[in-house]
Amino acid sequence: MASREDIAEQLWLRDEPELARAVLDVDDAVHRRIMVVAARPLTGGFRHSLIDELLVAAAVRVLDGRRRPRRWEARSEDLLPDFWREVGPEQDRRSGGDGFSALVQRVIEEQ
Repeated sequence: MASREDIAEQLWLRDEPELARAVLDVDDAVHRRIMVVAARPLTGGFRHSLIDELLVAAAVRVLDGRRRPRRWEARSEDLLPDFWREVGPEQDRRSGGDGFSALVQRVIEEQ
């Protein structure tokens, strides 16, 4: 299951900043709905970027209530510290197990 923060990052990378902020505060039911919508087309193994696209499309549909044409060319993940600077690093409620939250915080503090 993708975390709210993971979905937010993918939305932001694909130029959906308002939805990126919104998904950080959705309740568990909406989060589950995004995951259900994203999982519908899964019929086998997908490359990582396709899964990210499915998450973005599902979040747009659940949060915005409509489908949009695929128009997302992902920004570089190197820009993710900019997203967390915009929304505030305290919004990243993932456990520090993967170390990414701490890394983002260090990058923000260094800049």
